[in-house]
Amino acid sequence: MAYSTDATSARSTAVAPSFADFFGGIGHLFSLITRYREYSRAEKQLNALSTRELDDLGIARGDIQARVWANFNQR
Repeated sequence: MAYSTDATSARSTAVAPSFADFFGGIGHLFSLITRYREYSRAEKQLNALSTRELDDLGIARGDIQARVWANFNQR
């Protein structure tokens, strides 16, 4: 009986980290999707501004995509 208890506890500890990795990966995926949506929304809002409003911000229309997405992978 003691042998089966030891084998069961050893097996459960070996499986536990993979579940943690799995759920950590899902959390990272949701975080990535959320950030993508935020950056997309920011790009859409900047594209909706007039050229004069963009000039006031110091952003050229052709630079919007590069400026918005420049730091996407840095979080």
